[in-house]
Amino acid sequence: MTAAIDNAIRQFATIGDSDPRRITWDGVELPRQLGESACLWHYIQRLSPSPSAALQISAHCQHLRRFAYPRQAFAAGRDGYLAWRTNAALQSADESASIMQQCGIDEVLVEQVVAILTKQDRRHRTDVQTMEDALCLSFLRLDALEFAAKHEQSEVLKILRRTWLKMSPAGHSLALAESFPEPLGHILRELASESKAAHV
Repeated sequence: MTAAIDNAIRQFATIGDSDPRRITWDGVELPRQLGESACLWHYIQRLSPSPSAALQISAHCQHLRRFAYPRQAFAAGRDGYLAWRTNAALQSADESASIMQQCGIDEVLVEQVVAILTKQDRRHRTDVQTMEDALCLSFLRLDALEFAAKHEQSEVLKILRRTWLKMSPAGHSLALAESFPEPLGHILRELASESKAAHV
């Protein structure tokens, strides 16, 4: 099974290498899909010292070929964004499942990966919540500052609050331990204080 998983991950990486978008991860410019995968794997290992095989695979195909599904193809606004995100996740999951099956990965493991990619039953599946935490942390690490520079402060606060609410206590702790540049670090500390006050 290890050989089958390695083969699938290599195929995911080959697809990712054709991503025309670029991103810097750990000081190296990479195709965005590869950089995102590296960032997700970084956070998954910090959130789960012994990650499952499904999480290991999912880190490499969470956003498989997302560059082929442009946001601009959907309507503006939150409804359009949600429709795009759902469509992109299903497309990635379908292609990932097909590749895993061709590589001979057990169907049970394939189903576990698809559940992670499509965020099924997040509150009751540990692996799905771990990936959600990793995705939120990756957004904070890779995209939040650029997003903040392009949007009004009220919109930034709304998105960061939604991000915070999707994370588990373990994700919150890791976010607060990170050295995110200001004002991002300050906003996260404020959100943590809000959350704590709400539960008193």
